[in-house]
Amino acid sequence: MAATEFRWIPVTTLASGAELRLPLHSVRGAHPGPTLGLSALVHGNEPVPSVGIIRALLERLDPSELRGSVLAVPVLNPLGYAGMSRHTPEDGMNLNGAFIVSDAGGHPEPVKTVSIQLSAAISEQFLSQLTHHIDFHTGGNASVHMIEFADDPESLAMARAFNMPILLRDIWMPGQMWTRGAQLGARTLVAELGGAGQLYAEWVERGVAGTLNVMRHLGMLPGDVVPPPRQYVVDNT
Repeated sequence: MAATEFRWIPVTTLASGAELRLPLHSVRGAHPGPTLGLSALVHGNEPVPSVGIIRALLERLDPSELRGSVLAVPVLNPLGYAGMSRHTPEDGMNLNGAFIVSDAGGHPEPVKTVSIQLSAAISEQFLSQLTHHIDFHTGGNASVHMIEFADDPESLAMARAFNMPILLRDIWMPGQMWTRGAQLGARTLVAELGGAGQLYAEWVERGVAGTLNVMRHLGMLPGDVVPPPRQYVVDNT
């Protein structure tokens, strides 16, 4: 049944007694299909235009014409966002390096810092549900416009469908959210759009248009896939 829902993902109780939780928006389509995740602010100092892109997308989606589901967590690191910090202020960790899982080799469990607890909640209640994922970033104090993708044909096709001119073929590193997502079965794009604290409507629209085109490519929305402009693939592999 098509539906739009909102709920909180509980994480932990802070030393102050405040509850740490994450916002999860769900749009479930009328027909079966992929599950696409949208996320932002794994780095707390990158709010614009990332959050605006996700908000605009959620407002435009019509569950009755959607195949599959969209799950969105627009603020992955509320503590970093509150402090406008790339790292989690409570433990100094980069959340995008905190997705650490113990292995069968007898290595000890990671210390359950706030970032580790955030990464566990994100993995268990968000990443594990996804088949595909678009994680929005910005240039922080600079302005960056490109799409990063893993070195496989399906990810390249998704990256091309976002219709940005610069594509960066990359390697996901241990501890990164994108690595954990891949372990759990999600193909991930990293959309680097805008930055320098500037909210340009042009970049919100580009982010929305690119995501909708990826969704058409995945068969989640009706309509023809808009062909990409001239694109340049840069290797970081």
